[in-house]
Amino acid sequence: MRKMKSKIFQKRILPIFVLLLCLPVQPVFCEETKIRVALAHWPPWKIINQGKFGGIDVEILKVIGTYLNISFEFSECPWRRCLDMVKNGEVDMITSFGKTPEREKYVYYLEPPYALGKIVFYTKKAKGPLIRQYEDLYKEKIGSLKGSVYFEAFDNDSEINKTEVTWEHQFFRMLSSGRISVIIGYETVTDYLIITEGFQGQFEKAPLSYQSTGSHFAMSKKSKATELIPQFNRVIGQMAKTHEFDDIINSFLNSMEQPGE
Repeated sequence: MRKMKSKIFQKRILPIFVLLLCLPVQPVFCEETKIRVALAHWPPWKIINQGKFGGIDVEILKVIGTYLNISFEFSECPWRRCLDMVKNGEVDMITSFGKTPEREKYVYYLEPPYALGKIVFYTKKAKGPLIRQYEDLYKEKIGSLKGSVYFEAFDNDSEINKTEVTWEHQFFRMLSSGRISVIIGYETVTDYLIITEGFQGQFEKAPLSYQSTGSHFAMSKKSKATELIPQFNRVIGQMAKTHEFDDIINSFLNSMEQPGE
């Protein structure tokens, strides 16, 4: 009799129980979903070393993946190539993505942003120009990352003399040699690279700074995974509310030395 009841449960009750678990209203998916993500080396947020992927963004995605039963497949690419890949639907997602009207044409931004950053300027220590106000930028040759967005006034100002590079680590040798006179960058990234590239004590941070629009995860409008956006937003919103993002970010940044000391 017990065996018969067990068989009835397996044939009738168990499938219904599993079906209820897999209803769309649940935040976790019953079958693991794989999301393709474009990553450009941008430490400490995205660190790529001999084919291995790490950094703050990757750690955050791992946590999101445990909540949603999702795994992530990373593709290494230069930043401009990453933009093309998400625009064309070659990947599903991109990380550390600032919000602009142009980008909103080809991605859906996952909300809220998981980090806010400061835009800073660096010059050669004791010799470089002091950038105290926006107008000072017109006198200098500014190194910026190709395809990146900083803040609206700078991004759209064609009067500023900008020298674009593909990789940010190129900035420091160019600044050291005098090929450019100012670096613009996100504070966490620029500070990290000054330490890891061995340029401590050579540059100084200018008084002028700006608040960034925030870092988002964004989903390609051509991705087949767009139906998962509500679940992503629910988890991201909860992680922001409980300060999980701050905990992950601080675990990386608190161990950093201060550049220039």
